[in-house]
Amino acid sequence: MREKGIEEYLEVARRIKAKHLDIEFQIIGFFEDSKYIDVVKNSPAVNYLGNSRDVRNEIREADCVIHPSFSEGMSNVLLEGAAMGKPLIASNIPGCKEIIDNGVNGYLFEVQNVDDLEKKVEKFLTKTEEERIKLGKESRKKVIREFDRNKTIMPPAAPSEG
Repeated sequence: MREKGIEEYLEVARRIKAKHLDIEFQIIGFFEDSKYIDVVKNSPAVNYLGNSRDVRNEIREADCVIHPSFSEGMSNVLLEGAAMGKPLIASNIPGCKEIIDNGVNGYLFEVQNVDDLEKKVEKFLTKTEEERIKLGKESRKKVIREFDRNKTIMPPAAPSEG
């Protein structure tokens, strides 16, 4: 969980909640590291949603998907968020930066930089509802254009004759 940026996320949630009481930060999923169970569950800055076999309902209710990971393969959480038309905020690292066009469908921040992450969350919060919807629509367009399963997965080879 450390490498997923949990500590940075919790700190930014704490800072933002101190200024914007109406903002809700959420965490979903299992704990890869038990040392974070009490920290997350007892944090007044975040709402722990537990595990989900199908995160579509939780993503549908979110205004933005934030992924502060230190290292990733291709980020499934960002692809899922983009597929559902959500604005995205993530570390500027391989696996995330391919999914986010900075300023178009979300924001990239310097990895492990709490101040930069906070700045990007604040930037998102200043957007009007129409601007947020536009960011989300751009996410959806990008995922269809660049990550459509039918375009990115090679079909099985035809059996050879002979």
